[in-house]
Amino acid sequence: MARPGRASLRLLRTALLLTFLATLGGLVVLLVLNRGQVLGGQGSGDSSVPGDLRGDDTDAAVVSTGFRKTFEQEGRTLFEIAGERLLADREDNVFLEGVELSFSRADGLYRIYSRKAEYNQVRGEARLEGEVVVVDPGGMKLYTEWLELSHNGNLLETSRGTRFELGADLVGRATHFRMDFVEETVLLRGGVLVRSRDGVEPALRLRAQEVLYLQANRLARAQGRVVVRRGPDELRSERLSLYLDEVEDIVRYVRALWKVRGLVAASSIAALEEDVGARGAASAAGARSCAEADELDDLAFEDETEEDETTGSEDELLPGSGARFRGASLALALNRRSEIESLDLEGVRKLPAVFAADDGSGLTRRVTASGIRVGFDERKPRSIDALGDVELVELDNAAPDRPLREATAKSLHAEFDGAGKLALAELRDAVTLREGDLRAVAARAEMQLVQDRIELIGAPEVELFSDQGELRAPRVTFNQDTGLLLARGGVRSELAPATGAVARGPLGDGDEPVRVEAQEALLRRGSSEFLFRDQVRAWSGASVLFADQLRGSSDGTELAASGGVRSLLTTSAQARAEAGATAGDAADGRQASDLEPTGPRQIEVTSDILTYSEASEELVYQGEVVALQNQRRISCDRMEVELDANQNADKMHCLGSARIVDPASSRTIRAERAEYDLSRGEVILFGEPLTLEDPAVGKVAGYRLWYSMESGLFKMGDAGGAAPTDS
Repeated sequence: MARPGRASLRLLRTALLLTFLATLGGLVVLLVLNRGQVLGGQGSGDSSVPGDLRGDDTDAAVVSTGFRKTFEQEGRTLFEIAGERLLADREDNVFLEGVELSFSRADGLYRIYSRKAEYNQVRGEARLEGEVVVVDPGGMKLYTEWLELSHNGNLLETSRGTRFELGADLVGRATHFRMDFVEETVLLRGGVLVRSRDGVEPALRLRAQEVLYLQANRLARAQGRVVVRRGPDELRSERLSLYLDEVEDIVRYVRALWKVRGLVAASSIAALEEDVGARGAASAAGARSCAEADELDDLAFEDETEEDETTGSEDELLPGSGARFRGASLALALNRRSEIESLDLEGVRKLPAVFAADDGSGLTRRVTASGIRVGFDERKPRSIDALGDVELVELDNAAPDRPLREATAKSLHAEFDGAGKLALAELRDAVTLREGDLRAVAARAEMQLVQDRIELIGAPEVELFSDQGELRAPRVTFNQDTGLLLARGGVRSELAPATGAVARGPLGDGDEPVRVEAQEALLRRGSSEFLFRDQVRAWSGASVLFADQLRGSSDGTELAASGGVRSLLTTSAQARAEAGATAGDAADGRQASDLEPTGPRQIEVTSDILTYSEASEELVYQGEVVALQNQRRISCDRMEVELDANQNADKMHCLGSARIVDPASSRTIRAERAEYDLSRGEVILFGEPLTLEDPAVGKVAGYRLWYSMESGLFKMGDAGGAAPTDS
């Protein structure tokens, strides 16, 4: 049979005390049932002497001194009783002084000592008084000043204070002790305390108002401000139940109820492998002989108060580093090696279950839910499963009132790494994530906590909201350390109007948000840096931009697009027309449709690359640039666009191989450069030489040419007029 002392959770060894007390009761009952043999049997050292233990007025039947009696059955010694004096009167009372009882069982020799003993055969009551000591072969001992047996030997109790020892390791005390042989129960009540001897590591301590052992059910129950400490570890509750194995006297299941709070210190996990050897050495060093009754003097307890047992509210976690938990109830399952297999916490509406674990680097990750299960392997926590209003919070231990990250869901599965850190977490159903100004909504989240990486999966889309704007995509990956956010699978984004260059230049004047669609997006939290890739479409108001890639600078002052760039720009002429439509014309009742702009309303520009600088307000297209207006095209190697105060396109400067193609007239103009005034719809081309090819007039060369993009009229010469004329 495995001994209880081998249990890894030695804070649960209070069950040993209760098993020992059951053995004690059996010894006293056996003494009472053999009272006839005590009075009538023959034993060594018997001698009759005059006198009476109760005084001269008592009519004694038997008086003896210095007696010793051995009782045998079938040649085997059952027990031996000895005393300094014995008296039996005619009223069926038996009195003894200097009592010593030895009882032999298969597991060894039991002894009981007391200064006095009294027994009434009619009432079936017995009492031991004066330094009562009970010792079993395993080194467990009970000390009290008064012990009473009543109800025909079925009830054993004392209310004058009890002290006890459990082997060489533990000592304890209680005000009241009661054992019922019919109900098979043992009760300790009133300031119950069990603790380790000095020098025993890890130190054990249990306090409760009451401890009850139900022998038939193999159940021990402590209640009333229960506090259990094992080294730096701690468990508190109002009620604690311990269930023993049916075969071996080891605890297999623990149940704690009401105001449950606990701590498994970080130092405990590292010390688990050294625990058995260290404890064995301390036990050997603290082992002492227990044959003498005067060992009562060795059981002195320090002057203790209840102040440290009641500090803190039940809705707070215990202070300390490591794994801390709280809930309305706790269930703890142990294997046959007394190692934790699982820890189950349950909460109530106003007091949910909480499990928090330090990562060893100044961070704490806390799980809150209606129910939490922590799985263990090789004495270390390996997994967490939580259900019902789950919340996962990451805290900086230096500033615990300001969470670094918060996530909520309907369920959670998390795993620890080999160092005991919470490494992986998966949240499912109605997931929300908050970090700084970032808030995300998803169907599922996979968190690699050691790498600070989070994968968000939507059904159908993940939704993100921040000061930068909004973003939606089927999958989003977020790295907390770098602040980078990667969205994939078809991205829809709405950037805030104040997001630097992206809300200006080719995409308007910032009065409206900029909307972007792409297959992928890469953004940095807390900055204006972004990158959209693959089938990018961005628009704000009437301005639209297409590209393979769209990038914004980290300071929000620059914008760049590349790969199949195509943009639809709002021109200053268009802006004036729209402003006129808004104001109307009160004098003659004309509407916007009646107003004729002096230049083109919108113009489409394509190129390989687009760049914009907010500082210089310069918009540049490069690489096969083509501007299309009224089916007329102007192209060049590089196009610089001037913007007006409202960020509308006002002028275009075409540099390098400038060319105008007019499909309606089959006219082509080639020059070195061109200046396009969008407000007037006129282009001035320069070149040496400059050529115009027209089927009606042939080929003409010159140095300067005015051309109307609205009407197709042109004028070639060294000087221009107010309006071009048709050649």
